Amino acid sequence: MSTNPWLARFAFLTCLFVTPAFAGTVNANELRETARVISITQAEFVFSNQSQIPTSGWKQHPLPMTDFFVARTPETTSRRILWVKILVDSSELGTGAIALTTDYASERFQVYFNGRPIYRNYTDASRRNFASESPWIVPISRDDLRRGPNEIVLRLESETFWSLGLGNTKIGDDRSIRAIFDRNYLLQIKAPEFINAILAAFTLGIFCFWLARPDEESLGWLTMLGLVWFVRNIQYSTLYAPFGPDFSWEVSNNSLFVLIVVFYGFSATFFDVPRRKQLIVAIVAFGSFLMILRLYLVAIGESVIVPHLATIPLVIVLTGIFVQACLRTPTTDYFVMLGATTIAVSAFLHDFGVLAGMWQGTRFALQPYASMIVFAAFGIAMGRRVLTALDTVENLNVILEQRVATADRELRASETVRRDLQVSQAVSLERERLMMEIHDGIGSNLITALSLAEHRKASPETIATLRRSITDLKIAVDSLEPVEGDVVSLLANLRHRLEPDLNKAGLSFDWHVSDAPRLPWLDAVGALHVLRILQEAISNILAHSGARKIVVECGSAERDRRDGISITIRDAGRGFDPGSPTAGKGMANMAARAKSLHGALTCDSGVGKGTTVSLWLPLLPIQHQSGNDRP
Repeated sequence: MSTNPWLARFAFLTCLFVTPAFAGTVNANELRETARVISITQAEFVFSNQSQIPTSGWKQHPLPMTDFFVARTPETTSRRILWVKILVDSSELGTGAIALTTDYASERFQVYFNGRPIYRNYTDASRRNFASESPWIVPISRDDLRRGPNEIVLRLESETFWSLGLGNTKIGDDRSIRAIFDRNYLLQIKAPEFINAILAAFTLGIFCFWLARPDEESLGWLTMLGLVWFVRNIQYSTLYAPFGPDFSWEVSNNSLFVLIVVFYGFSATFFDVPRRKQLIVAIVAFGSFLMILRLYLVAIGESVIVPHLATIPLVIVLTGIFVQACLRTPTTDYFVMLGATTIAVSAFLHDFGVLAGMWQGTRFALQPYASMIVFAAFGIAMGRRVLTALDTVENLNVILEQRVATADRELRASETVRRDLQVSQAVSLERERLMMEIHDGIGSNLITALSLAEHRKASPETIATLRRSITDLKIAVDSLEPVEGDVVSLLANLRHRLEPDLNKAGLSFDWHVSDAPRLPWLDAVGALHVLRILQEAISNILAHSGARKIVVECGSAERDRRDGISITIRDAGRGFDPGSPTAGKGMANMAARAKSLHGALTCDSGVGKGTTVSLWLPLLPIQHQSGNDRP
């Protein structure tokens, strides 16, 4: 059974990310059977900049308690330290080692257990953290545990009032808590770090492709998208700011609007939406306006939630445009990318709601995972296009090979024709030379001899012999003319040569020659054989039959289920016995000539019944059984 390679890669990545988290969950579930894990849902809080645990002013608040879009007020401006108090009963903690974990805490925090400090996440108070999305685990000694209620106080400190808060907090068996922490650390830190590294490598590769093919706009947009998304994802994997916390936070926060602009610029290019350039200009203008609006709201101390909320209608409108593009051109690549962009938008809405305190969600950012999904979708689309291009190249190679083979065959055929033409031309030239030599040499001598014989009154037999010789020579010369398989023309030439002499001898010709098909194989040698057979038959009539009329017929005829033509010469003379010894030699020569032409000669005669000689010739040639078929 074959496996889809893209499906195999997807399954591998899924196992890579999901299996550790699932294993951690299963481990935690198994441990809950023997050790209790308590999820803290309510706590008390107070804002106070004093160094000791406050004794008054505490208020109830559900956990988690975060709001990254809170407005700046005189009260929030003075907030730098948030105290959170949690009460837990020792009877709920089991008997083993215990620990505390949270998936979010402010930049710096300290933990007090029953009034005694037991943990802090920093050694240098002047050094500020950047990746506040990091989970934390705090081990608690059972020696510090009291019977009954126990008080856990967290001192949370931040230079930015909007980042003060505490995420989902759990306390319980140390092994169970560590399993939960490991899972959160994988999902919140290690996986985004791994994804960002892959994203950087993928972006570099796409940039190289873009340099090679600068006309591909989607590659340029995807390069920018990978770069902006890489910068955006740094906050999820780096504990300390690379360029200072304040500047890095501003870059990270404003990069969201740049990310939206580049993301939808890339999507518009990929989907090739109508009026793409005008749409991209509008997206850039709107994104720039939102970023400027956020900076203005930060400067005047107002909540920055409005610019983020304003992106939602933009997202809805653009998603509708991309859906129309998919419906207009329903290809697999388009639907895969539409699914990836929809997942990315959903991840953005999820993270926005979590940061605004609207819902808890997964309690870890989904945007890094969305970036991987978008780039994976584009990789699938590009992979399909590459495979399609390779298939096209293979098909073109096959077509090219076929065309080359056809051209080679045509070239060979044309070369064969050219050689045949050269041979034909050479034969024609040689035929003309022979005809000229025969006419000017032998023919001239025979005519001279005939003239002398007539002038000196030689015997009639001598004169008749010379006349027949001249006629034979003319017939031989006629056979050298190109007949191109036209037997009717060949018979016409024979009639032209013989009829005057026959008329002088008191014989007449009765011709019944109809249109007959050409014999493509009939060359000059074959034509001479045909003429000699007919000449021999006519000579026998003159010498032996005593007939006064010769009938010549020609037309199409079939023999042994093969098409051909038949030439018949018939007289009403004395006839002869075909079995007589004196009748064998002439007929044998005629039969031998017919056999060399792969035809058939028949003779029907009887004493006092006249003679009929028929020559049948095939329409198509037969392969010679030997090289000596022609006499």
